[in-house]
Amino acid sequence: MEVGVKRPLTVDEYAKEGMEMLKYYESGPWPSHVAELKKSKYPIEAYAAGLAARKTMWAAGSAKIRYVYTGFIARRTRDGKIAELHFRVWQPSGYLYSTEKLRKLVDFADKYGLGLIELAGQQGQMIISVRPEVADEAVDYLRNVVGTDIGATGDTIRELAACVGPALCEFALYNTLEARDKFLTHPKIYEWMSNQLFPFKFKAKFSGCPFDCTRAVHRADF
Repeated sequence: MEVGVKRPLTVDEYAKEGMEMLKYYESGPWPSHVAELKKSKYPIEAYAAGLAARKTMWAAGSAKIRYVYTGFIARRTRDGKIAELHFRVWQPSGYLYSTEKLRKLVDFADKYGLGLIELAGQQGQMIISVRPEVADEAVDYLRNVVGTDIGATGDTIRELAACVGPALCEFALYNTLEARDKFLTHPKIYEWMSNQLFPFKFKAKFSGCPFDCTRAVHRADF
């Protein structure tokens, strides 16, 4: 007696099944992350396929950007239909953004990505899914129009994080914002952040008091 083996579903079949599942997340009185993602250019079908398959549809990718050796994360869908780059972008000391800078970042994300920005991490803002075919142009726009640069990934000195310090906190024991800014004036710092010259990544964070809001003790080397 032969035992039938169930044929694995294709990515498109998983996506179709997952899109039905996503309807549940758009129902009810609460805000829906699915409804918000649909307002952007995010490939919602890839998310739906991963939900149905119970594993991510994304795999590691690769990319080549002119004069850029770190600061971006490349990935592609398992079927190879979608490729994207996540750009890490330098952040201001203490995460104190001006409205002008935020507007420029939003314009950048709309122009070259999906219109999505991640501001939660301590490694700089993440511009979600810059299109690989416009990556060179995107880097020029980031430097010349937005007024910032690609951050760091891999075995480099990673983006420096500083708590808000004396700008907002009465517990600050030193000026964390000034300390971070001075650290960035070192003549070799850009080279160390933009080239993988070390055997392992190196993280430095500036916390102004023992509360350690940047979690320097737990998540950094210095």
